[in-house]
Amino acid sequence: MARIGSTSTAAILIWTMCLLTSMWFAGSAAAQVTVTGGTTKVAASTSTAESLNIPAGIAPTTPATGAVFFDGTELYFNDGVANQPHPRIVRLAADSSSSSTTMANLMTFGMAANTSYTVECDLFYQGSATSAGLTLQFTSAASANNVIYGGYLYKNTATVSTGVATAYTTPLFGGTFTVAAASTNYIGHISGTIENATSSGTLQFQFANVVSTSSITVKRGSWCQIL
Repeated sequence: MARIGSTSTAAILIWTMCLLTSMWFAGSAAAQVTVTGGTTKVAASTSTAESLNIPAGIAPTTPATGAVFFDGTELYFNDGVANQPHPRIVRLAADSSSSSTTMANLMTFGMAANTSYTVECDLFYQGSATSAGLTLQFTSAASANNVIYGGYLYKNTATVSTGVATAYTTPLFGGTFTVAAASTNYIGHISGTIENATSSGTLQFQFANVVSTSSITVKRGSWCQIL
């Protein structure tokens, strides 16, 4: 995947959004340009000039749905729920541990009404003892027209557990699938598609330990993206 912050990729993405929303903004806040309706064209990029440049700024306080801005690090698009980087990528900034069998939020994502989302996550995890095991699920208070997610979880270099869920609050993995060695890093992958229904809401990516006598830790640097 090309980095969204690159000049050429950003120009293509922004112009695609412009065509979809029939509205684009360019320049600083003091010299903002708004174009509505019809088709607007820009010159082709060259080796010395881009087609469109979004200067770095700060998040607008009350942006309209479809607003686009760049904060110097991420390119943002307001999809009617909140200002979100596009694509939305959430990374754990610190280890997240649990010694409970009760699900707890690992990451959350805002969802607009009547909108479909595809989510993909790579997790790095370890257990404090060989009794520990990781279980994962997606859930939301908002109703969905369709939910499907699944993936795989390694407990050593050769043993893997797989699973697929077709409803919210359906745990994957877990059970007797515990780590082969304590304090050793393993990898898990999960992806899926959520077709959110008529109400906006929050998608919750949750985790738990399979027992309460040890702890499971999802490591800093684990990440999810939602499109």
